[in-house]
Amino acid sequence: MAEKKKDKEKSTGLGFDIKTAVVAVIAIIAIFFVASFMLGKEMRMELEYFKGELANSSAFSQSLASANKVYIVMDLREANETQRLNIMQCGTDFAGSEGLVNKEITTYALEKDVCTTLEGMTSIETCVNNALNNGIGFYIYKGNSTYFFKDKAIVGAGGNYQYKNCDISVK
Repeated sequence: MAEKKKDKEKSTGLGFDIKTAVVAVIAIIAIFFVASFMLGKEMRMELEYFKGELANSSAFSQSLASANKVYIVMDLREANETQRLNIMQCGTDFAGSEGLVNKEITTYALEKDVCTTLEGMTSIETCVNNALNNGIGFYIYKGNSTYFFKDKAIVGAGGNYQYKNCDISVK
């Protein structure tokens, strides 16, 4: 009789005890906070070099139309092989876009702690500062989100990239 009373006190009536329910809720909350932190970390990495107010694609397109210099930064750091290929293909697609015809295009690849250019290797800070201060910039990274600033675009080219997703035309 005492054993039935203990079982009855612990039961929720739904086929599991209260302790299990509390542990499950705490685990779900913990997973939510860890996921939020990880997504926040990705967002901070994406925006690490970009300061200013977010804009819409139309404002970016207007700036791009009048620009003479365009910088394409391909951030290969922390990307797996598929993501690396997608980032590089995205950069290639942008460089060959109709919207960038007759513009001076400079490409940078960020790997580990160096930046590779057509002229050789330099620091990541030097490349990023050039891209941010001397023209319109595309920053392509391993994520899946795209953000626009008036004179910069952060473009995610994660695992689901399709040919010509990174194509731009300016009207």
